[in-house]
Amino acid sequence: MRVLFVEFSFEKLFNSGVAALAAILRREGHSSEFLRVDHRTNEEEFVRALGARSLDLLAFSAMSFQWPGVKTLTGWARRVTSAPILVGGYHPTFWPDQVIDCPSVDMLCRGEGEGAILDLARALDAGEDPTRIPNLWVKKDGDVVKNECRPLIAELDTLPHWEREFFQFDELLERTASVTIFHEKYIMPVAAGRGCPYNCTYCSNHGLMTLYRGKGKLTRVRSVDYFLSEIRDLLERYPQIRMFEFWDEIFGVDKHWLREFSVKYGSEFHIPFTAFLRVELATEEVVDQLAYANCKIALFGVEQGNEDYRKRYLNRRMSNKVIVDAFRRCRERNIETVSLSMLGLPYETAELVRETIQLNREIDPDIVWISIFQAYPGTDLFDLCVKEGYVAPASAGALPWYENPSVHIEQESITHDELMECYHEFRALQSEIERKRNKGHVEMTAC
Repeated sequence: MRVLFVEFSFEKLFNSGVAALAAILRREGHSSEFLRVDHRTNEEEFVRALGARSLDLLAFSAMSFQWPGVKTLTGWARRVTSAPILVGGYHPTFWPDQVIDCPSVDMLCRGEGEGAILDLARALDAGEDPTRIPNLWVKKDGDVVKNECRPLIAELDTLPHWEREFFQFDELLERTASVTIFHEKYIMPVAAGRGCPYNCTYCSNHGLMTLYRGKGKLTRVRSVDYFLSEIRDLLERYPQIRMFEFWDEIFGVDKHWLREFSVKYGSEFHIPFTAFLRVELATEEVVDQLAYANCKIALFGVEQGNEDYRKRYLNRRMSNKVIVDAFRRCRERNIETVSLSMLGLPYETAELVRETIQLNREIDPDIVWISIFQAYPGTDLFDLCVKEGYVAPASAGALPWYENPSVHIEQESITHDELMECYHEFRALQSEIERKRNKGHVEMTAC
């Protein structure tokens, strides 16, 4: 089976989901290639790229902001290939009806895709009917067969390491801002686990919990030894690596796992790493362990500066003191910190935004990252925004990337001019912090 994965990319040149699927296909004897296109790619160029490849399955990955571009690409592809067209990723997982309604899409995959793509490859190889494969929605005879999702993969140690070769990682490591969050060269992304135990209203985690209710534990982690085996393999294959970027949604949720990891990683490796953390988990003991293991940068979600607002609308119940303490503990142990905040949230006022700015000033992070809230399908806040009329349901597949400050939900609590004024105040704080730290060796890709 020959699979061509197509990524409609805005700026990042690596897709970990595709890397996971390509790895398991390779282990089972199937071949795959990767084609990256962007908004500058025209139909002639795309068709020429498809024509140069022999394929049995054409697979697209789509987040909600990518869907308009992916939809166009599937239409171009259908004119020149009879290979089945599959779309997977967050958008078909949470807005499947919109995706399957696209005339050029033959099937979609919801949720984890390893089992589904293997079953599909086997069925297509054998000339068998693929319509009853779990996780897939498949068009057949003018109808759509909608299969339930299979249970989550319980043992992540059974999965192969991400496929990196067909992304030409030697070249990617030489480039800045092409793969990872930070703008340095030679940073390698890797993940110990999957899932998040929290239920923030702006995150798709709630949708995944609903989709997989009764089908396994959403938050899973590889054994420390298996995770470290990948670290060793990567350092042997790519000796130029200077830092690892851990892509776990929340790193070290399991305290026993984190303790074992910190001892073993800190004893064997001298390569620093970055990690996404949760302020409630950043105790003195945990931060000590991370410092011992050579954690260089900790990224924390602050999101909004008002405690009552966070609790009521974001389902984040930490106090401001807990946030301040987490940043202080990292600073005391020479772990640099990144604060992640959002603007333009539902019911947010200019006064509430300025509380976020003030909290960021108080926690004194090394880097401030600002995102403009977008209501994505699969989140509680998307449902709220549809109910309030802030977004139209049909807009789910045409939402912008969250870095565009001029595009936001329209609501009475804050005007566009007020939001832009607050945004520029936040940017001024960013500049102030950068000057204060006199930093130049690490930059956020998107601020």
